[in-house]
Amino acid sequence: MEKMGKKKLLIIDTSVYCVWLGVFDKCDGYDENGKELTADYVKKRLIDYEQDGYQFVLPMAVVIETGNHIAQKVEREDLRKIIAKKFVEHINDSLNVKSPWFTFNKDLFENDKMQEMLAIWENKIGQKQENSKGTSLGDVAISQVKNYYKEQKFEVEIFTGDIGLRYFEYKPIKIETEKELPIIKSRKNSK
Repeated sequence: MEKMGKKKLLIIDTSVYCVWLGVFDKCDGYDENGKELTADYVKKRLIDYEQDGYQFVLPMAVVIETGNHIAQKVEREDLRKIIAKKFVEHINDSLNVKSPWFTFNKDLFENDKMQEMLAIWENKIGQKQENSKGTSLGDVAISQVKNYYKEQKFEVEIFTGDIGLRYFEYKPIKIETEKELPIIKSRKNSK
């Protein structure tokens, strides 16, 4: 018997997904609770999410980034093939909405959606973030997927160890005004 209420979706970011697949032993980042994202911890968290009724979503940005990491970072050919096979299984399960997977079939690459995504990215690219030079286009795309599902009245979370994505998603970003810029420059020049 299916639970009543909002459908729960978990967007899995590349940092977490690559650890889960075994591309990396751990992620350089931490989760929202400050926990190191080791393979065992990631697997436990995903089991907990699944038991709590979440379905998993892999945005296209995550699919592309993960495929690149598998091809470029996994040294041993036999291991690369094993990981690639699991990756393809997950994508096929997602396309077929086989539990716990859910497909993201809203096309963010239609002209108007792509223009909106690029405008957001262009606006944020110059805004320095903690441990980052700016917001990545992948982070904006993942955020757009989250926003799409929230508009559809889903309960949505992003599981990430990526400081840039967490910063973009959860912290307000202070935009420096032109009046503030000379003050910043003058402090640098006075040293």
